Amino acid sequence: MYLFDVKINTLIEFTYSSNFRVYDLEDPMEFEENFSEDVLSEIAQAEECLVPIKSKKAYKKEFDRFCTWRREKNVTGASEKALLAYFSERSKICKPSCLWTYYSMVRAMLRLHEKIDISKYGILISFLKAKNVGYKPKKSQVLSREQVIEFLQRAPDEKYLFVKVVTVLGIAGCCRTCELVNLMVGDVEDRGTVFVVNLVDTKTHKDRYFTVIDETAVDCLGILRAYIKLRPPNVPHNRFFLNYRNERCTTQPVGKNSFSKLPCEIAKFLKLSNPSGYTGHCYRRTSATSLIEGGGDLCSLQMHGDWKSSKVAQSYVDQSMPRKMDVQKRIFSTVTEKASTSVTTDIGCMVTGSSQHLSSVFANCTFNHCKFDMGGNCNDLNASVDVTKCDNIEN
Repeated sequence: MYLFDVKINTLIEFTYSSNFRVYDLEDPMEFEENFSEDVLSEIAQAEECLVPIKSKKAYKKEFDRFCTWRREKNVTGASEKALLAYFSERSKICKPSCLWTYYSMVRAMLRLHEKIDISKYGILISFLKAKNVGYKPKKSQVLSREQVIEFLQRAPDEKYLFVKVVTVLGIAGCCRTCELVNLMVGDVEDRGTVFVVNLVDTKTHKDRYFTVIDETAVDCLGILRAYIKLRPPNVPHNRFFLNYRNERCTTQPVGKNSFSKLPCEIAKFLKLSNPSGYTGHCYRRTSATSLIEGGGDLCSLQMHGDWKSSKVAQSYVDQSMPRKMDVQKRIFSTVTEKASTSVTTDIGCMVTGSSQHLSSVFANCTFNHCKFDMGGNCNDLNASVDVTKCDNIEN
């Protein structure tokens, strides 16, 4: 059904789903050409690709909620004021982080179905940013390197072998829960001194791999091999992780929710406070924090966790006490502490004089690659300098 508004020179189309579209009659590009059914089918398939396949239901649900709100409030169109009112109501019951998610969904669906781009609504975006000020998102707790090693060494394999394998791979590869679920047998390769693990079809749609080596305080390779040996010969699928009970692996694959509960089991074993705070994101946050505490930079962190944004990568690093103490040591380190260290360096200098004069002037001091001119005799010396003993150097 179409309605024509003479005042604004527009044509309004109402569809069966109570959605509507506004056409500008002065714009010749507004009306689509007449296409055949085959072409229309291809267009529909192409438009479906604009919405993430895994989240298609969530996108449709949020868009339907917005359309229902418009009908109830007798709101026409998708103007900035209408969107501002909608998200203002949603902000009263939703977290600021959820508002951005819903905004992204509505934006994609409006662009697809009504050809409206709300990314240009500056006031709406400013409103969402203002709601995010002061908000502290709830994050998973992080295991320290010492706690991880303690668990891998002390926990009995009879009960915790499966948890150990997930911990090793999850922290070594900074893995998401979905990546652990989708790990296949062929993705884990034993090369003797190293395990190579390939992650296929990740969240960012990029394949990546990581390694597990034996140069650690724990026999990580032995833990992986012990679990692999328990795999039954008649498993009807290729999923790597199988349920582990009574020192045996069954043919049933491990689900996503089971992986999310494992960090809580580790916290209970170590008798840590608030075990429920250790969620499925624990492995990923622990891996990121350990890398930075070990001396890694932001570039290596972003590549390790496969993050598109450096800001998101930094949010996974926990503000741990050892890092804060290390910063304070760097700030308050004195010149005396630096001078007391043994320094080996290359010094290019020219000294004229006799050997006796040199022995008295540079007592307790030797230099690398120093050229001494003593009546035409030149010697190259190679030694170290103890700066604390060079108090009697004469210019």
